[in-house]
Amino acid sequence: MSNNGYAMKYFDLHCDTALSVWKNNETIFENSCHISLKKTAGFEKYIQLTAIFTSPSLSDSEGWKQFLWVYDKLISDARENNVQIIRSREDLMQFYRSPQKTAFIISIEDVRIIDGHLERIKELFDRGIRVITPVWGGVSSIGGAHGHDTGLTKLGRDAVRAMAECGIIPDISHASRITAGEIMDICEEYGVSPIATHSNSCTVRDHTRNLTDEEFIRLTKLGGIAGISLCPPHLSAEENGAIPDDVIPHILKYEMLCPAHVSFGCDFDGTDLPHGIDGIEYIPSFAEKFADAGISPSDSKKIFFDTAYQFFAKNLP
Repeated sequence: MSNNGYAMKYFDLHCDTALSVWKNNETIFENSCHISLKKTAGFEKYIQLTAIFTSPSLSDSEGWKQFLWVYDKLISDARENNVQIIRSREDLMQFYRSPQKTAFIISIEDVRIIDGHLERIKELFDRGIRVITPVWGGVSSIGGAHGHDTGLTKLGRDAVRAMAECGIIPDISHASRITAGEIMDICEEYGVSPIATHSNSCTVRDHTRNLTDEEFIRLTKLGGIAGISLCPPHLSAEENGAIPDDVIPHILKYEMLCPAHVSFGCDFDGTDLPHGIDGIEYIPSFAEKFADAGISPSDSKKIFFDTAYQFFAKNLP
């Protein structure tokens, strides 16, 4: 597919490209990843919530050091390639009005890397981190991830409270049912909106990584939105893997429960992809699939861009 002339705006809530580019010693402009600036050049506007993930093979203290390396590489690449780093709603609106085409909002996936140092939450905010996924897998110093009957630890509760206090948006993706509920409890207490950056519908595909209807409805009542992941096991139970059409039922389910609270959070460079999808250049093809599913052009525009844009315009500091 050509990467020219998409003639659409696109806002994605999750990718792991920053780590992949750092590990491969490549650049965000051109690389072997699912996302590159050459591949996104055809978008009218492109905003990517860019996660910095830390491998569970690293200790918490080692993870902090790696985060700093990946962060520095990402900031350098963005500067060299005229990519705006969005830190505030004013940055977001200024970018939207400008001729600039690409912007990143930086997030952290698995905040155990603070290594017991609660003050690092404010340091992350000062570095421009605006979304944090507290847990990723297993049970960490922060709390229990999906598939576990464990909630937040004391450090985890204090960390989420610190996020709410300084202006970092808590993400319930990867969380256990208990952890997700506790994160939303804290968000409700502080009057802030959580997000689920890459979590599909558990009703459509029964998986511990997906949101129950009750979780999604509560998320939306708190002002949150959810991003649809392309991770095949989260889309479909088919042994032969997922296909692009498997995305549609998840979107329709969320739209039925609470319209205008669903976006894309594809998890590019953090997962295998459904058959037929090589990377971000496939995204415009979903427009036709949306039309075939009865999703109107105005609703498609919301899913591709407007819903995420409006969420961050309201919730960034």
